[in-house]
Parts: sequence; structure tokens; C-alpha cells
Amino acid sequence: MPRTLVFRYKVWLEKNGLPVIGPGGIEILKVVDQEGSLKGAAKSLGMSYNFVWNYIRRLEALLGMKVIKTWRGGARHGGASLTEKARTFVELYDSLLGEMERLAKVYEERFNKLVTPGGPHGGASDIQDSVGRQKQG
Repeated sequence: MPRTLVFRYKVWLEKNGLPVIGPGGIEILKVVDQEGSLKGAAKSLGMSYNFVWNYIRRLEALLGMKVIKTWRGGARHGGASLTEKARTFVELYDSLLGEMERLAKVYEERFNKLVTPGGPHGGASDIQDSVGRQKQG
């Protein structure tokens, strides 16, 4: 089976050179909304409550907007959910990833049509063998 070229990438947003949010942060937001509380999200993600709470506060400061709304007590003993803006933010991020995945597949196909196993300079395994021989020699 011939090996194919595959795009790998990570997507995060920065503001003034500082990382703001990436896949891990998006996951935190999704799980907070799913669990309905910071404590539940932290437990589900295997993180401390303080880490999740501090991450949310830092994110809100960097974005300049609230990302969660919280409430205390009552029959539900408090909880948290994403603000509408935060839900839209997560949807935009996921949409961007979907577009990047679609575009990556188009270019993967183009690159893989361009290169062929055993082509004019050999395949990837030929290159690896050649590098290995140079190191040994």
C-alpha cells in the first residue's frame, strides 16, 4: 500500500502575539456547556476546578467578553453555561476547522497526484534508507 502525504496542523487564535484559545480551550468551553458547571467540566476533563476557572477568567480578559454565565444555589445548586457570544465563537472555530479540513483534503489529493512511489528520486522509504546509510557510513 503506497504511503500518502497528509496535512497536519494546529489552529489557535492569538491576540497581540499572545495565545488566546486553541483546541484545548474550545474543548473546555464545550464541556462546561455540556456539564452545566465548572466543577463538572473540570472533573470530566481531568483538570482542577481552579485551572478551569482561571482559564475562563484569562480567556474573558483576552477576548474582552464574557464566555460563561454562572448562577449560585437554588434547586440546581448553581451552574454555568456559555453565553450566546461564546457559543457563536465555538461554532465559528469549528466552522474554520471544517473548512481547513476540506481544503487540506483538496491539497492532499493534489500533492499525492504529484508524487508517486518510486518516482524519479525514489519514494519516501528510499529517502529514509539513504539517510540511514549516510549516518552509518
